[in-house]
Parts: sequence; structure tokens; C-alpha cells
Amino acid sequence: SDLWLSEGFATYFAGLFVQRYEGEEAFQQYMKDASRRVFDYEKGHRTPIFDRDTENLMNLLNPNNYEKGAWVLHMLRANLGDAVFFQGIRNYYNSHAQSNASTEDLRRALEKASGKNLRGFFARWVYDSGHPQYELAWYWLGNRELRMVLTQRQAGNAFADPVPVTITTARGKRDVLLKPAGKLFIQRVPLKEKPISVEVDPRNVLLDEATVKGN
Repeated sequence: SDLWLSEGFATYFAGLFVQRYEGEEAFQQYMKDASRRVFDYEKGHRTPIFDRDTENLMNLLNPNNYEKGAWVLHMLRANLGDAVFFQGIRNYYNSHAQSNASTEDLRRALEKASGKNLRGFFARWVYDSGHPQYELAWYWLGNRELRMVLTQRQAGNAFADPVPVTITTARGKRDVLLKPAGKLFIQRVPLKEKPISVEVDPRNVLLDEATVKGN
């Protein structure tokens, strides 16, 4: 069940090599390709990364443990910041070098480095299945206010990850962080003029699918 600690790390750190030596654009394409493989896999399989039920061990060599495992690390890195994330990874490695390690060992190492409680993140992303499918509807109310309605359309439980949104107007860009508490979340944003566009997760820090509609 902890196979992703091998294969997810291998997949993500190959991506880090791409990021360092080929640049950010190549790295973003690498992660987008990984996300597509996860989405294709999940169309026919609803199993968590931490899979206790699959008895044919060769069947565990799948995008859950490779690409989705890599995305879990990418999201943790985005959430914690590079300095804290890599310090936590070093602590995890040094504590378990030449021995066995578990998902909970990794969680505790990252919690110790960051001071954050990551139980909810691991519960949803590692021990549960699926990924968020966001539908964002925005409404310009005409009184210097924008209303955004974020709906999660995936089966299963809601994802509580903060969702970055970029609003573009004639004056420039504005970043807003939505913090959903459930599958339906509404936020009002003071805004002086009607948006030209609204984009969900523009920097590709979440393993998500998103559609946007507005007026």
C-alpha cells in the first residue's frame, strides 16, 4: 500500500530534474502530462493511492502510484513552500535511510518541518480516491462586486484544498484564494469593473479539472 513512496517519488523527482535543466515550461508540461494519465486511469478505477484491496501486486504498477503520487508531492510542495518541503523530505530520508518507511512516516516528517497538520490532506489525497472537478460560475453584480460560485462535481467527498483563482480586468490581474468547506462554496469579491476572464488554478498547483463560465 505504500508503493507510491517509491514510484511517486521517482516520478516527481524526475520532473524536478526536468524543471532544473529544461526549465519551468517543460516541467509544467511534464506535470500536465502526468495529470492526464491520472484522469484517464480514474475513468475506470476508483481506488485510493494507499490501496489495501488489490491482491495482484503487479496491478499496483499504475498511474495512482506513479503520476498521482508525484502530484501529491507537487501539491505538498506548493502548500508548504520549497524550503519547508525539501527540509521535510531530507528529514524523512535521513530518519529512514537503510530501513522501511510508511506514508505516516512521511506525513509526520512534513508536519514536523512545517508545523502544519496534514492529516486532512493525506486522508483525502492518499487514503481516498478521485480528484476535484471544479465548476466555477462568476457573476458581475454591477455594484462593484463579483460573486463566484465554486461547485465540486466529482463523486465522493469534497476536497478542502485552497483553490487559487486569477481575475483579469482592464486594470490588470488580481489573485484570490478560495477556501471551500464543502462541495458548494460562494465568495464575494469587491471589484471595480467587470472581469475580462476568470481562471482557476492558473499556476497548475492542484491536480484538478476545471470549467469556468461567467457573465
